Amino acid sequence: MKERINKTAALILALVFIVGLQTSTLADEKSSLNKKALINLITGINSENAGVRKSCIYFSGKYKVEEAVPFLEFAYENNSSESERLLILRTLYEIGGHTSKTVLEKILVKENDVKLKNMCAAIWPAIN
Repeated sequence: MKERINKTAALILALVFIVGLQTSTLADEKSSLNKKALINLITGINSENAGVRKSCIYFSGKYKVEEAVPFLEFAYENNSSESERLLILRTLYEIGGHTSKTVLEKILVKENDVKLKNMCAAIWPAIN
């Protein structure tokens, strides 16, 4: 019963986020999310549900949400899943910009996992 409630809550959160994204306005190449969509995205990045968390991390990169970068950094530092950490690195690459590059520099210095460190080292110079 509890799993069903969690799945329902995750589905509702994902739907609210998607609706929020579709109603957002675009500015230049990067999207400017409305406040509710941004709050939902950040809530999803910090979710305990892995599926919701991964989806929100992915959508942060797809829509180049620079406001999510500090939350992605926090999620990277507090997550032990290698697949999610790789997804966060990819998302930071897709978002780009000075803030993402700064976060990648910090990760490059602190990271001990060889695979993640190599990925970060490959991504860092490519960000403008």
